[in-house]
Amino acid sequence: EDINRKNPIGFGGKVADAYADLIKDVFSDEFSVIVPRAFKQVAENLQSQAFAGYLQHDAHEFTTALLDGLHEDLNRVKKKPVVEAVESEGRPDSEVAELSWEGFKKRN
Repeated sequence: EDINRKNPIGFGGKVADAYADLIKDVFSDEFSVIVPRAFKQVAENLQSQAFAGYLQHDAHEFTTALLDGLHEDLNRVKKKPVVEAVESEGRPDSEVAELSWEGFKKRN
């Protein structure tokens, strides 16, 4: 299964499951109207209740939080190693970028 339910910084697969169910409902011919109640309940917890209630929220913040939640729920790296931040220390930008990219790939 592609969902990483044990990622300590993920959502236990709840975001991925709720989003998948929403997309299935949207593109099925079964419903003419969709009430995304289950998805909204999960979305409310994306950023410590930042999206709770029915007030208007920032679309960019919501999209960023949703994509981060999906990323963590679907991240295939089961054990994320601690990666030190790369400092330039006088090295060329290309070398620092390569080291940073290698660290990123270990965790994502």
